[in-house]
Amino acid sequence: MSSLPDINENFNHQDYPLFFQHYYTVFNQEHISRWSSRNKVDCSTVIKLASELPDGSFIAGGFMSSMIRSEQVNNFNIYFSGEDRFYSMIRRIHNAPEGAFLHGYESDVSIQELAQDSGALYINFTHSAKPTLQLMKLRWFGSAEVCLDKFDFRHCMFALGPNMQLTYEVQAASMSRTQRLQVMSMVFRTSSCLRIKRHLDNGWDWVANRYSDYDQREFLKTAKRFLVDKAAHEALHAGNGPINVGWSGEYICEY
Repeated sequence: MSSLPDINENFNHQDYPLFFQHYYTVFNQEHISRWSSRNKVDCSTVIKLASELPDGSFIAGGFMSSMIRSEQVNNFNIYFSGEDRFYSMIRRIHNAPEGAFLHGYESDVSIQELAQDSGALYINFTHSAKPTLQLMKLRWFGSAEVCLDKFDFRHCMFALGPNMQLTYEVQAASMSRTQRLQVMSMVFRTSSCLRIKRHLDNGWDWVANRYSDYDQREFLKTAKRFLVDKAAHEALHAGNGPINVGWSGEYICEY
C-alpha cells in the first residue's frame, strides 16, 4: 500500500453534463438510532459498518429499502469525498483487526488494475458471511445530499456516514414499504431501464411524477428501444462504459 496509483473520478462536466445536474430533491437528516426506533427497522449491521468508515465517506443506496422490507442486503455502496478518503477506506479494510466488521473482506481486483481501468465504477470487497462492499469511484461527492440527488429511484435515497446521521428523502421509507417505484432522474439509461423492469417484474407499482408523468406501458415501450434482453446488460458490464441520458418533456432523450 506504500505506492498507490492515482484514482480519478470517471465523469466530468463536458462528457456527462446530466451527472452534474441538480434536481433539488428535499432531504431530512436525523440520528440513525432515532430513525430506526421510530420506523421499527433493525439497522444494527449498517451501524457497525458506518462506525468503521473514514470521515468523508458514507453508505448510500438501496440497502435501507431492503432492510425496511426485511430483505437480505446484497451489497453496501460506499461513496467518498475524494481520492484520499477512498484509499483510507481500503487501508481500513486491509488493516481491520479481528472482531471488526471490516475484518475478512477481500478485493476482487488489485488497486493497480482499478486505476488502469478508466471505465471501472467501483471496486468490490467480498466476505464469506457479510454483504459485498462496493467502493464507488464514479465521482467524489462532498455531501450525501449531492450524491442522493443523482439517484434514479426515490425509495433508494438513503445515506449513512460515520457520524451516524441518516440522510433520506422524505417519502423514501413509505415508498419502500408499499413497493412503489418512482423515477427521480435517469443519468444512466441502460442501467436504470434494467432496474425499472426488474422492479416492475417483482410486483412494484409505478408512480408518476414530474420525471415520469406518463403511463407505465408507454414508458416500457420507450425503454424497450434501449434494451435487447440481457445484451444491453452484458454490454454495460463488458467495459463499454455508461450511456448518458436525460429527460425531454415526457420522453427519454435518445443519443
